[in-house]
Amino acid sequence: MNDLKYACRQLSKNPGFTAVAVVTLALGIGANTAIFSVIDAVLLKMLPVRNPAELVALNHAGGDRRGNGFSYPVFERLRDRNEAFTDLCAFSTWPELTTTIQGKEEPLPGGALLVSGNYHAALGIRPLLGRLILPDDNRVPGGHPVAVLSHGFWQRKFGADPSVIGNTIALNGTAYTIIGVTPPEFFGVRVGRADAITVPIMMQAQMML
Repeated sequence: MNDLKYACRQLSKNPGFTAVAVVTLALGIGANTAIFSVIDAVLLKMLPVRNPAELVALNHAGGDRRGNGFSYPVFERLRDRNEAFTDLCAFSTWPELTTTIQGKEEPLPGGALLVSGNYHAALGIRPLLGRLILPDDNRVPGGHPVAVLSHGFWQRKFGADPSVIGNTIALNGTAYTIIGVTPPEFFGVRVGRADAITVPIMMQAQMML
């Protein structure tokens, strides 16, 4: 109480400093509260997946030449020995990509997403059309050139044509069969980035061509 009384007396002797200190504290507390509210709303509640608050991202300070975290063999060992999580899935971005649709070649903004076979199932995503990527699509390197389109990309490039399933799209010169379209609310697990095309992670070598 003596310390509190002393502090109050000192603050009252210098009202200008007191006002600045109070305003600074108020702004700091308000900014931190706002940032937390945004993170809580955007990163947790707005992710269009099953049980978004239960998601955990695993990474490390190293990574490959593209800045991605774990190699796929390391992911497989983690997945096979997992006793802490309901499921483990993996994804990696491939930014340098061109698409060829009906003979027209152009860069794909944002690139493509390469995923493990359980990516969509682990997130609780159901296809709008066709099917999504399955574990069998990731058994053999380069063995399953299949692609899943986002709802937005499907609308922009294919005019929301439901007969797109079974058609092909070329990515960096390799033909991929379109097997599905994701629902309109699903944009991925990275806020602020929408993944236009998703392919099996076992197709990485073909992406490098």
